[in-house]
Amino acid sequence: GAMVLGAVSSAAAKLPEQVYLTKFDFQSGGNAGAGSVRLEGAGADPLAIASFAEQLRETQLFLEVSISSTRKLPGGAPATRAFELDCVF
Repeated sequence: GAMVLGAVSSAAAKLPEQVYLTKFDFQSGGNAGAGSVRLEGAGADPLAIASFAEQLRETQLFLEVSISSTRKLPGGAPATRAFELDCVF
């Protein structure tokens, strides 16, 4: 779990003030195989979210990184979006 958290933190640090995480849901794969992590947060705009997903892919820790959903944040700046990412490792 610590290695996954480190990779996520490193990816987010490359986009300061553009991506904020609000939830980190870790599911260990154990001996059965792949584990997963669901990340929820907000991005300054859709490009920031896509860049964050790409940074996660570039860690080469994850087998798959997908943007599950994005939606406008009520009361936020016009381009600000909430997001959910699913990552398989």
